[in-house]
Amino acid sequence: MQPSVRSLLVAACLWAGSCAPGEPASREVPPPFPWQVTADGAGPLRLDMTLLEAQQALGGQPSASGGGDCEFRRLRGVGGSVLAMFIDHRIARIDVTDGTVATDAGVRVGDPPQRVLARYGDRVVATPHKYTDGQYLTVTLDDDRRLVFETDGASVTRYRVGRLPEV
Repeated sequence: MQPSVRSLLVAACLWAGSCAPGEPASREVPPPFPWQVTADGAGPLRLDMTLLEAQQALGGQPSASGGGDCEFRRLRGVGGSVLAMFIDHRIARIDVTDGTVATDAGVRVGDPPQRVLARYGDRVVATPHKYTDGQYLTVTLDDDRRLVFETDGASVTRYRVGRLPEV
């Protein structure tokens, strides 16, 4: 399932904090994809990779959306909705918007917030979600990297890994 232009715009707006979120992610869990999200990136993609390095890692050209010094790119050849945010042509964060790609701790979109807490323990800081009755569950990975799960109160609706401040 490929994200629509609207979902890409919503993702960009959520990052910028300037508009309301779109519809929540489906609760159906698609078959798992072999990629995992770690503190370093997702699958063969690594935070701080250049656009050229990312293209080579994926075996082709990601499709463009946005432009300028900050842009989101939908990644071809990836099962699920995975977006990469490039700042100055380097990956600053990676967003996952459906349940096909899990973290290395086994958390995915559609899981209950309690699973995030159980898997990441005292590294989780919960703060109110800006647009829903849910929360942001932020996991500190190291000094400058975070994993942020967005919830609607009942389940994880999306998550992202990245460097500060972009994540």
